[in-house]
Amino acid sequence: MLSNLRAFLRSGNGHARDAGTPLKPADELIEAGGANAFLSQSMQQVEKTLAKERGDRTVPTNRANEAMLHDIAHGGVPGEVAPLLFPVGLVTGDGTARLGRQGYVLQTEDGGVPVRYLADPLSVTLDATVTRWLDLLLRRSHATADLGVGFAGAVVPEKLTLLADLYPDPIVVPPPLVAALEGKMGEQIGLAGACDSLLPAFSADPAMKDIYRRIDPGLSPYGAWRLFQTLLARIGMSIGVNLNFADRRLVRPEAGDHFFDLPMFEELFQTDSTMVLRAAAGITAQPDPHGYDGWRLWRNEMAPFDKIIQIYGDPLIGIPEQGQCAPAWWFAAFFREVQISHLQRYDHGYTTDTRPAASIFLHSEEGLEGPPLS
Repeated sequence: MLSNLRAFLRSGNGHARDAGTPLKPADELIEAGGANAFLSQSMQQVEKTLAKERGDRTVPTNRANEAMLHDIAHGGVPGEVAPLLFPVGLVTGDGTARLGRQGYVLQTEDGGVPVRYLADPLSVTLDATVTRWLDLLLRRSHATADLGVGFAGAVVPEKLTLLADLYPDPIVVPPPLVAALEGKMGEQIGLAGACDSLLPAFSADPAMKDIYRRIDPGLSPYGAWRLFQTLLARIGMSIGVNLNFADRRLVRPEAGDHFFDLPMFEELFQTDSTMVLRAAAGITAQPDPHGYDGWRLWRNEMAPFDKIIQIYGDPLIGIPEQGQCAPAWWFAAFFREVQISHLQRYDHGYTTDTRPAASIFLHSEEGLEGPPLS
């Protein structure tokens, strides 16, 4: 493991280093200070100590470790895992994430708070973006109402927004654009109630820290279920069951690879509800609808609800094949037909032709700066 950590501290040099070459910590890590600099400087002393004790006995040990890591990297899962403690504030080599409190990995930009959290709430640009979104969503709401189709949606709070208290430095949430947009939506007939902010309900959830995965930036199975429940309520539906999420799975998230050059794992807790799993077993992908760009279909003859649901937005929707972490999986498990598009735009012609029970949009906080045209 120490050899892997040394490779990480070389920061960006992917070439192997000869064992006899003294370790030189990356200058940018030393200059940056904080946890990374501490680790860089500390490893110099570790290297000296190891050099004195290194002998033939290290060869079989290293080979055994490398074999284990190779097996894991190619799809194997360790029988047991053990936690390790690292300093809060540790930044990935590429600056895309930072280690927060309680072992949560939180997304960053160049190792710092994403710029959307620092936007000027009084800027003309922000106000114009909010106006464009309101016009867009009101047009969608009116268009679906004319067809007798339900309309709902949500801006999904990012992991960093929901778990801001776990970030190493103070941060104000939600981002100004999100706060302004959701505030205005709450004042509009056709949007109020159908597109309310999720943050208050998610923050009040006793299992708030379980809504997102600990290392990966995506929703957990429980988080996807909570989002699904909320959207159902917004289209006037509900499922009168309480699910238990206790089926433990060990998975390897890609986000973990950005810290060290060895696999990191996290636990996923899925539902093992017989009712849900029986329904999900009927999910079947269908050919893409001819003539409608970007739409994909799934049908489920075992679904509890004999209705069609249309969902569009950004990739956080996922697809049913991704399993319980994807909101799409839950809709496909419970509805006879699910229509999904990741193109973000509303397609009135497609809605007119298929007449779903409801048309739902989902959008993460990131990317709101560029509203689609329709």
